[in-house]
Amino acid sequence: MDHEIRAKRHDDPEAFLSLVAHHRDVIVPLANGEPDSLMRAIDASGDRLHNVRIHQMHALRDRAAIRGELPGVRHVAYFLSPITRRAFAAGTCDFTPAHFSDMPSVLRHI
Repeated sequence: MDHEIRAKRHDDPEAFLSLVAHHRDVIVPLANGEPDSLMRAIDASGDRLHNVRIHQMHALRDRAAIRGELPGVRHVAYFLSPITRRAFAAGTCDFTPAHFSDMPSVLRHI
């Protein structure tokens, strides 16, 4: 299946969603490196996703997953930005504090 996914266009949200639909940890780049089209696809298709965790060190954009609006998706923040700080205080996202230099090791063990 992974080979089939790789053969599709890399910017195809449907291919991405079919890959992560159930029980996946999705690691996305921080801040301006965030794949906006894929994150918008997650927000728009949250009802299709189950037990998916989005891992991101520093979120700049407010998302439905961060606000806890997608029952099958949970955002995990590794640094609290103004967006995730409010969500963490409200209990709608998780927080795992980590130093930037520790992130490769942290993400290898999720």
